[in-house]
Amino acid sequence: MIHRFIAFEGCDFTGKSTQLQKLADYLEKAGKPHIITSDLYKTDIGKLAKDFLKNKSKTAKEKVEKVIDARKVNYESLIEPALRNHKIVLCDRYTTSTLVFQGKLADYDIDKIKNEQARRKIQEPNIVLVFDTTAEIILKRREGREENDNLDPQNKNDIEKILTAYRELVKTEPNHYLINANKKPEEVFEAVLKVLKLI
Repeated sequence: MIHRFIAFEGCDFTGKSTQLQKLADYLEKAGKPHIITSDLYKTDIGKLAKDFLKNKSKTAKEKVEKVIDARKVNYESLIEPALRNHKIVLCDRYTTSTLVFQGKLADYDIDKIKNEQARRKIQEPNIVLVFDTTAEIILKRREGREENDNLDPQNKNDIEKILTAYRELVKTEPNHYLINANKKPEEVFEAVLKVLKLI
């Protein structure tokens, strides 16, 4: 497999976490060592950063700094050791999310985000899969969720802005691939495997 570090990106309810798990199951059956990680869920500082992002009184710059702090810990404690041991890393959100939510949607210079990560020597993924669907589908999927996180998109207008920001980044950022997530999960996964050159 060429790609050792793969990030799964997109608006919530696009099915990215489902596809991440499908790839993890695929790798498990193939006997390929791998790990699943996330900046905001796998470390204590990540969980604190997630709570910090919910605070509307914080500036975009403060949020960027907090997220990058968490990403640095995730990279040094989980991602880098896994890559060093020839494991495949599957990451649920990474830099692209920061460029979208704390960058484009908050009118914060995305080059400053990139430069800060480079300064801290945080490696970027070999490939970024961005799952794309419609606002209508996202809202329908959201209805079936018992509890909604206040970081989730709240209305159609918010969702459209998020989807547009991701689509724009796919056009400008290297190694980013837009995956049509309007189809059945099995069909979406086939598209994932094609991008990864596994089929």
